[in-house]
Amino acid sequence: MQEKNSEIEQLGASVIAVSPLTAIKSNELHENLCLSFTLATDYQNTLADEFGIVFTLPTPLITVYNDFGIDLKAVSTEESLRLPIPATYIIDQSGLIRHAYINTDYTERLEPEEILTTLRSLI
Repeated sequence: MQEKNSEIEQLGASVIAVSPLTAIKSNELHENLCLSFTLATDYQNTLADEFGIVFTLPTPLITVYNDFGIDLKAVSTEESLRLPIPATYIIDQSGLIRHAYINTDYTERLEPEEILTTLRSLI
């Protein structure tokens, strides 16, 4: 997204990444990656709940996170160990979702080029 952000902005759109990370962790990530788009905190997955994309981590997966030294409770506003399913939405100025991409496989994301194609089709 960072590489395509200027093209997205030229089309009149904005990238806003939303996660349950604490504001401190979001700011650290924003600075460390030198991002030019907004990282917003979804406190206790409130927005993700509204979109119906939250799941509770199963105990075996919590163990995997712990084995990797990842303390989700330390970096998240979510106390019950729930995470949002990765999703990308293209929302027009009236608030209508024009494109949605949701995939439970966090390694699969919507390609920025597809975002650009969709944005161009809305002009």
